[in-house]
Amino acid sequence: MNDYKDIIDVVYPYPSNHLKMPRKNRAAQFAPFAALTGYNEMVDFSTIEKDKPMNLDENKVEEIEDKIKALSLKVKEKVFVKVTYYHFDEYKIKTGVITKIDEYTKELIFDDSSIVKIKEIVDIASDIFD
Repeated sequence: MNDYKDIIDVVYPYPSNHLKMPRKNRAAQFAPFAALTGYNEMVDFSTIEKDKPMNLDENKVEEIEDKIKALSLKVKEKVFVKVTYYHFDEYKIKTGVITKIDEYTKELIFDDSSIVKIKEIVDIASDIFD
C-alpha cells in the first residue's frame, strides 16, 4: 500500500497570473446559497392575519345553486357577473363573462381562462338575477 510519501510535502503550484483569494473573501462565494428557498416568505405569510371563512346557511347555498343553474342556461348570451369567493384565506371578487360551467370539476370558467371553484363562492351578482 502506498502512503503518498512522494507527494505529501509537495507545495501546491498556484497559478502565477492569479493572486490567491484572501481567506475572508472565500466564504462570500457561498453566501447566496439558501437550502430552504421560499421559507422566509412562507413564515411571513403565516403571520398575516387572515379573513375567516363565512359559514353559509342552507338558504344561501340554495340561492347560489339556483343562480348557477340560471347562469348555465345563459352561458351563450355572454352575461356579465360578479362573483365573491373565499380563496387562500381571503375574500376575492372576480368580474367577467362566464364561458363555461364545468359540472364535473364544479368550477366556473371565465372568458379570460380564470377559474373559480363553486364550493368557494359566497355570492353571485348579475343583471339577470334582478
